Order: sequence, then C-alpha cells, then structure tokens
Amino acid sequence: MITPAKLGIRIILGAMLIAACSRSGRLSFEVESLSQHIPEFVQAARAWRQDAYLETATVRIVGEHTPSYLLSAHFLSPSEDLESIAVRLMADGSVRVDPLVQTIAIERVDPITESHWMLDSPEALENALDDEGRQFLEGLESSN
Repeated sequence: MITPAKLGIRIILGAMLIAACSRSGRLSFEVESLSQHIPEFVQAARAWRQDAYLETATVRIVGEHTPSYLLSAHFLSPSEDLESIAVRLMADGSVRVDPLVQTIAIERVDPITESHWMLDSPEALENALDDEGRQFLEGLESSN
C-alpha cells in the first residue's frame, strides 16, 4: 500500500519528469518551500478544526508561467465526516482556505508528519534536475 507521503512524492516527481522531458538543456524551474509554509497552513487548518491533520500536499513547479497557486495542502479532521479543507499559497503570497464539502463520508488516512519528510521541495527539485535525478524519475515513470 502506498502511504500518502509516498504518493505525494511520486506526484511531485512525476510532474517534474514531465516538465523535464519537455525541455532540453539546463532547466530553470523554481518551487516554494513547503516546510517554510506548512506552519501557517497548519494554523489555518486548526482554526477550522482543532484536530485537523495534513493528508496531502502539492508543490507547483514555476517555470515560464506562474500558476495561480504555488503550494496546496489538504487537511482532514477525525471529528468531521463530510468536510475537509484545502489551504493554498497563492501566487501573490496570500493564503487561501477553501472548505471542501463531501456528500459521502471521507475515507481516513494516516496523517503526514514532519518525520515523513526527507527533503524540502526546493532540494527535491534540485536533486531531480541533475543527471542521476533524471534517471531516477525516468525509472519511476517506467515502473508505473
């Protein structure tokens, strides 16, 4: 079974592979630091529900065009069956909180904690863009 942390890492690495394959030469991409912003995301989530926990996080790669949001974190709560929230760092630097109302009960997953993080997003991107990182990403893609 894939843990949420491993799934998030695969998604990030897959996005980087797609971006890397679409260009040649030295790539110029940037990402925001997830670990730098996660405390304010958690604070926003705890304002929603005191028992909120991180379920997934997404880091958007910034290249030629800036996406509407740079980071996104999805939070669940054991005390809430039909609602979760998405907390996003917008391109203008603001933080946006969006409630996500469900019609069926939310499936619980194990929380992502700091102990699951081996690298922050900028280091992960840097590692992915060197030769060994490209080989690693190509291997991931061929295994899926």
